[in-house]
Amino acid sequence: MLNGISTKGKNVTVQELYETWLKLKRGIRGSTFDAYYAVYTNHIQPVFGKQKVSLIKKSDIKEFYNNLHDQKGLDLRTIELVHNV
Repeated sequence: MLNGISTKGKNVTVQELYETWLKLKRGIRGSTFDAYYAVYTNHIQPVFGKQKVSLIKKSDIKEFYNNLHDQKGLDLRTIELVHNV
């Protein structure tokens, strides 16, 4: 929403939203872009990529973060990066 991306369409998927977000992202280094891409493709896309944004609940996100920590062993700093993306 901060980048002017509308999430109001009931049929917008997380993948579509991510692609729009990338097009609008400016002024970042190549290494930062690569990190965003890796985080999205490795962690977010497999779980949420095909889901409609309008159907994702806060509890789904909390469970996702808990799984990143408990099952994948990610540290809090990495989970913060996932959150930012």
